[in-house]
Amino acid sequence: NIPGKTSAIPGAKDLPLDIERTTQQYYNSPYTTSTERRVKELTDEGMNYLRGLQLEKAKTAFDEVYKLKPYAYCWQKGVVEFYLGQYYD
Repeated sequence: NIPGKTSAIPGAKDLPLDIERTTQQYYNSPYTTSTERRVKELTDEGMNYLRGLQLEKAKTAFDEVYKLKPYAYCWQKGVVEFYLGQYYD
């Protein structure tokens, strides 16, 4: 067994990782709401802005995430605020 590569359970079948397929299944699931889809889109958008060092645009995208889902787990927003000097002691 190789942690992170194979199952931790001896004899268990490992399933292939297919991120694109998993994403499509998520978007097409009847349990995924339009709000959850939008949160995912905004998070991806914010990450792209962060990678491009467009910090104000990243912050705007992450702020929108929290407007839609106040208890979202989005640690990237804290990173952006830190680099913008918008943090609290």
